[in-house]
Amino acid sequence: MLWESKDFLDILFRDHVNLKLIESLNPLRQVELFFKDSGIKKHLAFQFSRVDDKHRAVSHVLVTVKDLTQQVALALQLEKSEQKVEEQMTFFIRPITFRPRVS
Repeated sequence: MLWESKDFLDILFRDHVNLKLIESLNPLRQVELFFKDSGIKKHLAFQFSRVDDKHRAVSHVLVTVKDLTQQVALALQLEKSEQKVEEQMTFFIRPITFRPRVS
C-alpha cells in the first residue's frame, strides 16, 4: 500500500490529471490502522484536495482525515444481526410436514 499511496500522491500533483479520476484511484479512501502502543485499531478515511497557486498550478494538497471506526463497527454489527434474523426466519418458515390424525 505504501507504493500505491506514493504513486497516488505523485499523480495528485499533476495539473493535467482530472480530479474526479484521481479521487476514484485513492488507495487511502478507507484504511484500517493498528496502533501498537495503545493496541487500538482504527478505520480512517483520507480525502485529498488540491490547492492551486496564482498560476493555477497545484502548490499544496489539503488532507482531510475522518475516523470511520464507529461506522465500520456498526455496519459489521448490523450485518451479523441481519444474518441471525435470516437464519431464524429460515427456521420458522421452512415447510412443516403435517399429517392429520385418522380416527
